[in-house]
Amino acid sequence: MADEIEIVHVDVGDGLPAGAPHPRRVVAWLADAPVAYVDVPAGDGHARPLADAVAHRVAEVEGPAGMPTELLGAAALRRRPEPVAPLPAAVTVVIRSAGDAERLQRCRAAIGAGSRTPDAVVVSRPDARTEALGAGGVIAFVEEALEPHRRWLERLCAPFADPDVAAVAGLVLERGPVPVDAPPPPLGAGPPGAEAPPPAATLAVRADAVTRVGPWDERLTASARDAELWGRLHGARWRVRHAPEAIAFHDGPLPRRPEDRVRAELERLLVAHARSGAARPLAAALLRQPASLASGVVRELGARARGPLGIAPLRAGRPLAAGPAAYLRGLSRAGLASAAPQPQGRAPLPAFLARNPFPHPLTEGFFYREKMRAIHRVAPDVAARSVLEVGGGRSGLARLLYPAAHVTTIDMDPEHASAPVHRDPLARFLVADATDLPFPDASFDVVTMLDVLEHIPDDRAAASEAWRVLKPGGHLLASSPNERWRSPYHRVMAPICPGDEEMIARWVHVRRGYTIADYAALFGRPPDVRADFINPVTAVCHDLAFSHLPSRARRALCTAIAPATWLGYALQPRGARGTESAVCWRKPAA
Repeated sequence: MADEIEIVHVDVGDGLPAGAPHPRRVVAWLADAPVAYVDVPAGDGHARPLADAVAHRVAEVEGPAGMPTELLGAAALRRRPEPVAPLPAAVTVVIRSAGDAERLQRCRAAIGAGSRTPDAVVVSRPDARTEALGAGGVIAFVEEALEPHRRWLERLCAPFADPDVAAVAGLVLERGPVPVDAPPPPLGAGPPGAEAPPPAATLAVRADAVTRVGPWDERLTASARDAELWGRLHGARWRVRHAPEAIAFHDGPLPRRPEDRVRAELERLLVAHARSGAARPLAAALLRQPASLASGVVRELGARARGPLGIAPLRAGRPLAAGPAAYLRGLSRAGLASAAPQPQGRAPLPAFLARNPFPHPLTEGFFYREKMRAIHRVAPDVAARSVLEVGGGRSGLARLLYPAAHVTTIDMDPEHASAPVHRDPLARFLVADATDLPFPDASFDVVTMLDVLEHIPDDRAAASEAWRVLKPGGHLLASSPNERWRSPYHRVMAPICPGDEEMIARWVHVRRGYTIADYAALFGRPPDVRADFINPVTAVCHDLAFSHLPSRARRALCTAIAPATWLGYALQPRGARGTESAVCWRKPAA
């Protein structure tokens, strides 16, 4: 048909096909990997022009431009097939089936004929995901409509040789007739790992990692579930990878409904807001996404207007209302923004901040709100079962941060045991030394050291002990003043505020704080993520809170400058530097 083009996959080592009476898109393969594509117009002549075009495109990828056709065979020999990689200890393939027996049989046969065979092949419903986690190990998902390449499973699972990889996305390539305006095959290195895979991609996950961050959110549409989980795994500092060499074929065009992508993205943003309480995902859902859709409508109207004037070629118009209509339908799921799925790991930000334990939390204790927000930003949203809080005192921040976890707080002062937060059924308090923790190795999912290390003379021993009791794959949180800290921050306040040495003595610090280089020296590696707090605007309120003025005067002055303090707090970008830092490491799973 005039509005179609046929996609043909060709191994250039076996030669090239002759011309055809219809247009084709030839995807050239070398050593079991696609390396280039060429759009070939209709024609039934000799294959030489096609061979020259393919040779040139292959050469752009594989070697010097302008490779002669006769060297195609030599190129295939140079690019020798890589050795077949072993699979992880246990791999289960889940075929999502809609009940098409012929397609299911073809998919199963392709998996069985692969370079590596899985431990088990399971057939499930199209929307089944979470049930498969019980198999453990690595679980690879594929739709029954796909025919995996013989090296699909091997290559999809190869990144799992790194125990810190939690998810890998494969590539789906079309073959056979597709619309002439279908996008070209996405050959190459693949997108950055943080970018979620497209709905059509195959996906493999490490069951243990998914269990830690929580399974797929079954409330979402099918096209949004994988992307939302991918984002949570990446946010918890697991590694996520794209494997464009792990290929499955789809006969005919892949389903492409831009309106489905619009709705899936809206749902993902609403759930991200519900999980974290952060305003950024909600602002993206309510402001950035509709603005982008409006911009697309304007561009399409402009393209339609230029066509009849001869300024641009005429083209089939895209449906103008599809994207905005899908967005409006997606708003019917606005309840996703206020109801995070259970069980939940990290507390939502508003609930966490609402329990600020510092006295007078909106005046003298406002700086503690800044600290709590920074800690929340670096803390992973994981389903932590056991948390160790080193030097937690009476604040119980770890308990507030992970409300569903069993939290053990250790401190040298036994009087802190009477704090209400330590009487929670899921909490316990122990008098213990941070440099000699009374726990076996790998005991806790999360360890917190919030404003603690700067109090400990042998901070290296304390860091070593915290790392020892942390489980592989677990997270360690810390906070402290950094190299920007001084007292007072604005020297004009020196007459009413203590100086550096007096402040250090009041806080019973044995050192000023830590730079990122200091943290790297303590833990053998820099932190994975950092969030600073107390910026030049909010430092005024912080220094007033610790000034020599009477408490009533301190609160009155903090109230008077509250508009500026709140503005400085609200407008501080995530990457902005402050006088104190919250940091987080993820312990490698190996």
